Amino acid sequence: MGPKSNSGFYLSKKAAVFFALLILALLVILTVFAVLYARLRAEKTQEVAPTTREPPSISSSMLPVAERCGPWNNSRLPSSLLPIHYQLELWPKQVQPGKDQRYFLTGQVNVTVMCLEETEVFLIHSQNLNYSGLSITAAGRSPQLDPLPAPNIQEIWLEVNNDYLVIELDGKLVPGQEYILQSNYSGELDQELNGLFISHDPERQHQKIVVASLLEPTHARSVFPCFDEPAMKATFDIRLVNRPEFVAISNMPAIDVSERLDEDGKWKVTTFNTTVKMSTYTTAFVIFDYDYINTTYNDIEIRVWADKTAISNGEAEYALNITGPILAYFEKYYDVTYPLPKLDIVALPHYGAEAMENWGLLLFRKNSLLSDPKKELSERLAISSIIAHELAHQGASIIHMISNFMTEELFAKGLRSYLKAFSYSNAEADDMWNHLQMAIDSQDVIKLPASIKSIMDTWTMQEGLPIITVNTTSGTVKQDYFGKSEENRNSNYSWYIPIFWMKNGSMQPLIWFDDEHKTYPEIKRTTEEEWILLNINISSLCRIVYDDSNWQKLIRQLNKDPTVIGEKEQKILVKSAQKYLQAIWTGNIDIRTALSTTTYLAKEQDNNVWTVAFIYLSRLEIVTKTTYTFGLYKKYIFSRIVPFYYHQMKLMNEDFNNIHNSSVEKTIFIRTLKKLYLLDLKDFMDRATDLYSQLMSNPANNTIPNYARRYIYCEAIKAGTEKEWNFAWTLYQNSSQDDEGLLSAMGCSREPWILSRYLHYTLDELTVSQKHSYRVYQSVAENPIGWPLVWNFLRANWNSINTNSTYHLELITLLQVVGEGLLTDFGLQEFKLFLNSTIDEGEWADMVEQIIDLSQDLLNWKKKIHTEVHNWLSEYIPAD
Repeated sequence: MGPKSNSGFYLSKKAAVFFALLILALLVILTVFAVLYARLRAEKTQEVAPTTREPPSISSSMLPVAERCGPWNNSRLPSSLLPIHYQLELWPKQVQPGKDQRYFLTGQVNVTVMCLEETEVFLIHSQNLNYSGLSITAAGRSPQLDPLPAPNIQEIWLEVNNDYLVIELDGKLVPGQEYILQSNYSGELDQELNGLFISHDPERQHQKIVVASLLEPTHARSVFPCFDEPAMKATFDIRLVNRPEFVAISNMPAIDVSERLDEDGKWKVTTFNTTVKMSTYTTAFVIFDYDYINTTYNDIEIRVWADKTAISNGEAEYALNITGPILAYFEKYYDVTYPLPKLDIVALPHYGAEAMENWGLLLFRKNSLLSDPKKELSERLAISSIIAHELAHQGASIIHMISNFMTEELFAKGLRSYLKAFSYSNAEADDMWNHLQMAIDSQDVIKLPASIKSIMDTWTMQEGLPIITVNTTSGTVKQDYFGKSEENRNSNYSWYIPIFWMKNGSMQPLIWFDDEHKTYPEIKRTTEEEWILLNINISSLCRIVYDDSNWQKLIRQLNKDPTVIGEKEQKILVKSAQKYLQAIWTGNIDIRTALSTTTYLAKEQDNNVWTVAFIYLSRLEIVTKTTYTFGLYKKYIFSRIVPFYYHQMKLMNEDFNNIHNSSVEKTIFIRTLKKLYLLDLKDFMDRATDLYSQLMSNPANNTIPNYARRYIYCEAIKAGTEKEWNFAWTLYQNSSQDDEGLLSAMGCSREPWILSRYLHYTLDELTVSQKHSYRVYQSVAENPIGWPLVWNFLRANWNSINTNSTYHLELITLLQVVGEGLLTDFGLQEFKLFLNSTIDEGEWADMVEQIIDLSQDLLNWKKKIHTEVHNWLSEYIPAD
């Protein structure tokens, strides 16, 4: 890629010198120019420099045209062209700095393709990009042969339904011939968190920008014209242009850094080269002024990037220290070495996904990657999990099922064979099934009812998932389609379903459910005391519905004494309660039966069960909290949760600071404390107010552990007066840290006027930042007293609230919480009118629809179960 010439072609430095020396000889000049023209027509790397000013408008010849039939009507690209190599320059620039904060992207691309089938149409993906100087030239078929000239471009237009740039030619492209598409282009960048986007870090002084990419699943086409399908892999030469004070990184290490001058000043140009073929959605780019810390693992440089404050505070060290060991584990397990020379891991202020596993460049939301070095190990496990997930990236339920019925050893053997065979090429599902079958065929211990392909095709080649209805009195099993479509639900679908199961606490041999309707004598109960438990450890991706008799036997066992069976089987049994609790939400069983499965929770001490219990009881709380049933609900969960709280406190020797020296799971204990907010438990309230009083007496010596501060502050403020609230506000104003615990706790006051004042503080950005405002709104909305205050405040002040996409996730969460308080026909109608009249339809249409649908689902469920829930609770909870 070289400097721009007036003819639109580029000369090497030697050619340029030669041209200058012969400037006076017009005839010779013309001769040399003609020779160079012929050569450059055959070059694979011919380039056109990008424009550097305002992005050009799309030409009228490229506007969408009336519907016509052709390959552009298909949502998948035709097989006529295959990308080989991209030469790409990306140059994000700002228009009118300091005014409207508008950003645009100028770019230049050369796409080399191989023609596989005759075609008169060049189709390539493009979304919201404008083009100039577009051309198609022929490249050499071999060093010995000159290329056939490329056909002329006849018409260029956009097929917007399928995101195609359609280039119609006056002749046919020839199979076996390579061609180069060249163009300048431009596109506008905004603060949407996909494609190539601009993000402002609100916590940094002067709010410096970060430019980053999220190209999955089909956003690459909004950054550069490309063959935006996973199988269309190619190599890349990438050039990123930015101001000198910024750093640019991409999938591979930089091979050159140079300088460019234009009328806007000095620019830094960073060049990258990928020799390994990649899909477009795995390419990645970041431009920022961050620092990094680094280490090496087997000659691989690992760098963790974050803002300079986070680096200096040591917040990136944990992520750096665990990445090497995680790589080592995966290399050993898969028997495949990490294929790239470097690995960059970046903590971004905002990101549209929790993380993205681009080759050589993992991008994270910063709160998913950075960790305060003072935090305990248990609080860092989530970071380990996310990094491991992004490095391995295997989507998990189906893999879990296969490894269970094959055994881990055979599965790993087949997977290693598959990865070695297809490391740098495209693969189909059948390729993996074939390699797993080879592992099965290599031994004679594990027997399957059919081939791996036949088994897995029932999971991957048909819609939906199975729901299994079991009658344990007869041993009959029926498979049905689990889904919302009545048409599909009535279809005759069936799956090969491997079932690990137990009878009365004893593990039984693996069963395969392989028919739509079948009787299995082994799962028939033969006595009144027997119970059957299917799908142990959730080993298959299906739902189980038992007959009422078996449900009652399982419930009786849970209430009686789950410890009568062995310790290992006990854990399996109590974990099965997860499935029963889910039925409270899904409605797969009678609601009274579902509620009966929770009665034993007063005796339950297993963290896995409580994890799910908190989730599904919270959903029950959502649909009762604005009804006359809520008092009964609070009494009921008080009797279930409080014994678990006392059990946890006993394990900690009655001291919150002893959690590290106990077997208490911190995440579960935090959820316990969160639930106690509703219950006004005197023991917790006394502990919280005592600790808070000590803090008020000596603010410099905070003895409350970090993990519990939000909930202890909340309980003390709830029980206190304006004095306790004002103390918290002073702490927040004087804090140099992002103390979301304080922000949340101040929303716990039971004084409406204090909550109203708190909401109005958010209207002044100097008092409460935009980011923190959403935390204020949500915390007050989660307060039963504060919810109506937030609803009225939002409607009155919507135009003053920052709703741009920087706070997309915060806005969604807030509106969902608000919607939970409007679960009546009138309330939902009011909510719909508000959303449809205030939210910009183009930008937030999908989000609005999802929020409304969720609220409608909750309302429908509330109507369906509320009376039965109230009656059941009335029978179970004695009157005062």
